[in-house]
Order: sequence, then structure tokens, then C-alpha cells
Amino acid sequence: MPKETYANSEIKLSYINGHFCYALKATTLVNGLEIIRNIDFNDTQIMDFEKNLTSEDAKDDYDSKTLIPIIALNPRNSSDLPQPSGFTSTGIPLCPKDPSLLMKFDGITRENGRSMRVKWLCPKSKKVNVNGKTKYILSFDNPCTPSSCGRIYHPTINKDYRLNCPVLRDSEEWNSLYKIRTITERTNNILKNPLGLSTLKINKSDSIKAEVYLAGITQLISLLISYKISKKNNILSIKSLIA
Repeated sequence: MPKETYANSEIKLSYINGHFCYALKATTLVNGLEIIRNIDFNDTQIMDFEKNLTSEDAKDDYDSKTLIPIIALNPRNSSDLPQPSGFTSTGIPLCPKDPSLLMKFDGITRENGRSMRVKWLCPKSKKVNVNGKTKYILSFDNPCTPSSCGRIYHPTINKDYRLNCPVLRDSEEWNSLYKIRTITERTNNILKNPLGLSTLKINKSDSIKAEVYLAGITQLISLLISYKISKKNNILSIKSLIA
């Protein structure tokens, strides 16, 4: 794949949201009220992949630098190990032997040279501290593995970002972070749809940047108008303001 577009050398090859694309990247900063506070175009526009000849090389390079290092397959991760019998609606794996039991979230495993992994413990395993050392007590007469701590399920996060979340869903931390995500997504949606950035047909950098800045300015003007005419219930809704 070419590392930049023919029409504009500033639009670079990127690996975003699980696929390759050509993008002129920008960052928007919003506050808790979904109001745009800053737009940054990262004007250096450094190419993601400078030394790679193929898209696969580029993906590996991107994963290792920006996400988590990719490591070779390990025999200990063999499919012979019992796999979860299913997952709950919030992504919690179920015990391989008893689907009525939920495996226990035990945080994130970070090791040098390995991908970041989510750690799930056997439902019948209890982690205790003995003389400053972590040990596991297993209360299961017929465990699914010979391990003294029972089955530990260690999926790598980058294998499935949606399923293998490093933060336990429905936890206080999850709910707090998800609110931030929805705020930014709603702001991006306003820029892309009512304000027209999703249908741009231009390829000149200056023109693209001008359109983005104008979209941000329009959102702020709409905010001021809504406030002045006392339409405070939908203060960021361009459609309700026009209606």
C-alpha cells in the first residue's frame, strides 16, 4: 500500500480502529458539557509507518509501538486447556465446567515482552497473602485443570478489544470512563453529521482544516445562540435550534 495519497502527501497511511486507511489526523478536546475547547491537527503529520514495505509489516510495527508488543505463540496457551463455556452480557467468562459460575476478575497482567492480558480466576479459587507472597486456595473437588490454583483464563486484550476490556464492565471506573467516551463520540457526531464533515469531497490540507475549524466555530456559535434564546434543554442540538 502507498504510504501517502497521490492527491495530498500530507494524508498518510494509518491503522485506525482495526483497519488501514488514509487520514489527515486531528485531535479534538472537549469538556464535560461536550463543548469543543481545542482542535489540533498534529501539524507534523508524522507517518505511522516509515520503514515498512507491506501493510502487514506496518500493522506489526504499529502494534508494537503504539499498542502492545506482539509475541509468538506459546505452548502454554494451547487450545487443550479448557475454555470458558460462554460469556455474560457484560463479557465475564463462565466456568468451563459449570456455566452457572462466573470467573473472577483479577486485574491486568503486564509482563516485559508480552502483550497486556486480562486475568480471570477460577470461581472456586481464592487469592490469599501468605508471608508476603500471593497464593491460591482452590475449593473444588474436581477441577478442570491439575493446577493448584484452578483454571486461570488469560486472554490478550488486542485479540479482541471489544470483549477483552482491561476495565471490569459495570464497575465504577468503567461507568466513569464510558461517560467520557460517549461525550467525545457525541461531539464527533455533531461535527461529522449536522455540520457536514462526513461528506467532504476536498483533498487540500488547508481546505480540510478550514472546514474542521468552521465546524467547531459553528458549534460554539450555536451554543451561544441557544443560551441567548433560552433553549437550554438541547443546548448543543443544531437541529432543534434550526427547528
